[in-house]
Order: sequence, then C-alpha cells, then structure tokens
Amino acid sequence: MGVDSLPDAENAWNRIIREAGKPSYTTQAQVKQIVQTEHLDLFSLPIPRHFEQDGMHRGFGKYITGGVTTAKDPETGTINLSFTRIQPFSKNEFAFDAGSRGHLWNYLNKAKRLEINLEISVIIGLHPLLYLLAASFLENEYEKAASLIPLTLTDGIKNKIPVPADSEIVIEAEAIGEEFDEGPFTEYSGFVGQDSTKNVARVKSIFRRRKAIYYDIQPSNSNEHLTLFTFSRHSRAAEAISTFMPPGARYSVRWPPSASNYVALASINKANPALAKQLGLLLLSSDPLFSKIVIVNEEDTPLTIFSSLANIAASYEAIRVQVIKGLYSIRSNPTSEGYRGDRALIITRGSGKYAIKRGDDWIEIKPDFGPGSAIVSYSRPQSGTVRVQLNPKIPMEEEEITWALAMLVNPGIDVRAHKDYLSISASRSLGEIPSLPKGALSSALKKIENRSP
Repeated sequence: MGVDSLPDAENAWNRIIREAGKPSYTTQAQVKQIVQTEHLDLFSLPIPRHFEQDGMHRGFGKYITGGVTTAKDPETGTINLSFTRIQPFSKNEFAFDAGSRGHLWNYLNKAKRLEINLEISVIIGLHPLLYLLAASFLENEYEKAASLIPLTLTDGIKNKIPVPADSEIVIEAEAIGEEFDEGPFTEYSGFVGQDSTKNVARVKSIFRRRKAIYYDIQPSNSNEHLTLFTFSRHSRAAEAISTFMPPGARYSVRWPPSASNYVALASINKANPALAKQLGLLLLSSDPLFSKIVIVNEEDTPLTIFSSLANIAASYEAIRVQVIKGLYSIRSNPTSEGYRGDRALIITRGSGKYAIKRGDDWIEIKPDFGPGSAIVSYSRPQSGTVRVQLNPKIPMEEEEITWALAMLVNPGIDVRAHKDYLSISASRSLGEIPSLPKGALSSALKKIENRSP
C-alpha cells in the first residue's frame, strides 16, 4: 500500500475504497498456461484438512480457504469478490457456505428468483490487496484495486467472469439448486461452528499457471484469519470515530487479536469523563461484529487486559459501568441470541502499571497506584475490587483470559456493578474447541527438522 505504519495504512485504505481505476485486459494470461475442461478433479489440488472436526457431517474434511469467490450480480452485472469456505465432495462438485446478508448470498437469491444458475469463479492466489478487498464487504473490487496497483484481467474459459491474469489457480463453476450439509467448520471465534447455507456448485473448468502455488488461509482465530477480515473494518471504524470525536482529541484504540474483536481497549489523554464515554459509545456502535466489551481509560495507558483490570480496580465506581441490552449483533457471537446481543462500557482512570501475584488457581493484579485489586480465579472470588470468575479449562494467562472475556461473557447477565466491586463471570461452559488432525503437528515438525539449511 506504499506506507509503513498502521495509521497510514488505515488512511490509505479509506481512500482506496472510495476510488476507482481501470484494469487492463489480456488474452495471454499466465493463469491459462494449463486449462482443463474435461476429466476434472478437485482432489488433485493440495487442499488441506485444517482441523479434525471440519466437515464431520458428511466426512469430507478438506476445505479451500484461500479461494476468493467471484460472481456477477444477475441483474446489474456488478462484480463482487468475497470469501466463502469451500468443501469438495466429488471430483467436480463442491459445497460452500455463502454466509448471510452478504453480496454472494444476495446474488444467489436473485439468481433463484430469475430461475438461473449463478456463475461463480474461485480464484486461488491473488495480490494481497485483492484478498483484503474480498474480505471487506464491498463491490467493484477490481476497480478499487486498479486505483493503486497495475491490474490486468483476462476473460474466463467457461464463465463470463474476468479474473486477474497473474492468478495462480481458477476454478470455474455454477451454483445449482441442491444442498449439501458441508459443516461443521472452525470459526474466527475459536469454536467449531455449525451454521451453513449448504449451497452446491458444479465445476466447469480448472485452469492455472504451469507451476501454480496453492494459497491457504489458516481458519479459526489465527492471526492471519483475523487480520484479513478485520483490517478493513478497523479502518472504517477508525474513520467513523475520528469524524465524530472533537478535533484535537488524542486517543488510542486496540482490539486485542486474541479477543476476535469482541473486546476493545482505548485510552484518551487528559479527557473529562464525558469525552471518554463518547469514545466508548462510538466504539460500541461502530460495527455489529466488534466491541462487545469496551474499556476506555481517561489517560494514556497500555492497552492490555491486565492493565485495564488494574485501572478498573484503582478507579472503580458503579456509575462508571454501563450495560446496554438488545443491540444488533452478528449471530456467530457466542453469547448473542439470534441477531441480538448485550454490550458493556467501562470507564477507568489509571496508568495501567501493576504488580501480579499468582496462586494455584488464582491471580491478583494489584495497581501500583490507588486502592483496590483485581482477582481472577477459577472459583468465585470473595475479595477484590474486580472479581473475575474464570472457566477452569482456561489457562491463567493474559491472552487466554482476554479470549475468555470476549467469548464467554454475556454483558447483560455476567457483568454486575455492585457498590464496592465489579463482578464478571467468564465461567460458562465452552463450545467445541477444534483440534488438529491426528499426527499433523508431529508430521510438520519432522519435515521441518529434515529440511536442509
């Protein structure tokens, strides 16, 4: 993107999505070096099985995750790039989950009303900018990318959908009116997800470079998965927040990666409580996927969960904790009810410095300033200004505790502001956690050890 800092990248991104360039076209494309329209075999591609539970409904556990699904709006012809998990279950058929309320989902429903099969082309191996755009819930991604990078397209072989000429692999198909229960599949939350739209597509051609490189994205709450689909949303949220914060306000925001964006930590320098609250409310409302629990500190502080708990302990007042019920929420939020979820805003003051003590089944976070302490325990804490009860299966480490607060806490039920202390229950039972296929880790380590320098 031509920048060397995250804030500059976010600003550049917000310019890109508002601009449009013009891609060039060629018939001599590297991606067409090998073309197959007969004797097709999806299983000839090196598709991995990521987790043991993936695809257990029907026994086909291999998923294409690094493929960008490209389709045209059946009514307007607008091109869209999007992500959907893809499970081959025969040599020339695959099942996929189109999500809900997205562009691909909308195109499929339009095609159904028009009684036609929607053409879709799955592109594996693209410029990173196109991967980011595909994860951004936009349309006309080719034009947006062409505003920043030289982009050359080529016509499809069987589908009337252009693809980047320097792609690695393209699978051309059309969605047909059948269903195949391809799940479950590991979600960004770190749990095994059961939802699927169960769509099916039939392959018409496979074409690729002569020495094609197969791209894969590690699912679950891996850093690459989370960064891919949150960078653009963070950028747009940052722009929206800056628009409505007073000019000159100096603040910082961080969504800890281990929290899958459900926890947002922020600080605002030398702010009065009203301005800190304003920032918190903007974070709560910026995106239905983000910020289930928001903690805003009224001075500069490290944006970590332990520093935040120390700041709550040092400055706790019940009035500084507010729970808002019944806001719109994405359904994959583990504590939502359908499309409704609760959120919490906590205002704090402190430097974020602390000392920590550990016992067999508890830790105490003691701020270096002011009174109070935060106790995190597997049993219900009986002391402390902040009392966090943790599911015993969660390791007593900061990253794991952050994940538990994000995934196991329903603010409307589990956050209680008492007169003298704040109680948070992160003790509800866990969903199904994915596990690696048997022997996968030892096999990978062995291959690494046997590599020559």
